[in-house]
Amino acid sequence: MLLFTGLRRSDIFQIGPQHVKDNIIEYRAGKNGEWVYIPVHPDLRAILDAVKTEHLAYLVTPVHGRPFNSAAAFGNWFGQMCAEAGVDGRAHGLRKTLAQLLVESGNSNSKLKARFGWRSVFMVNHDAEGRQAEARYFERCETEREQPNPSNQIH
Repeated sequence: MLLFTGLRRSDIFQIGPQHVKDNIIEYRAGKNGEWVYIPVHPDLRAILDAVKTEHLAYLVTPVHGRPFNSAAAFGNWFGQMCAEAGVDGRAHGLRKTLAQLLVESGNSNSKLKARFGWRSVFMVNHDAEGRQAEARYFERCETEREQPNPSNQIH
């Protein structure tokens, strides 16, 4: 759900069937009170349809089968699952990854603001910075007719 929605961990653990209307997740972000509107990807739709929940949240604790009590509880559980899987990262990394992918695929600032609940384009630019730098690097290599050397990116 994190990668498909880009929601903050403080919001994702609260999302449930009541937030999905006409294949759009509508939710007021807890951090700043902004409404977010997230189209439900077909793969996410299939996952959500398969979830049989009697709760107001899709994500439940693996031990008791109840919704997480807090963003911290969800974040700790998610971090533990990443560690057990041997994967670096936290929930915020998936949010940033989705933002970068959407910027790269040409989404407008206004679409990104609506999807992520950002009030200004500063956050759009902040999260897009990594992809833009990478694009400039490959453009420079092409101009110089060189093959990109990943070791040149290590600082």
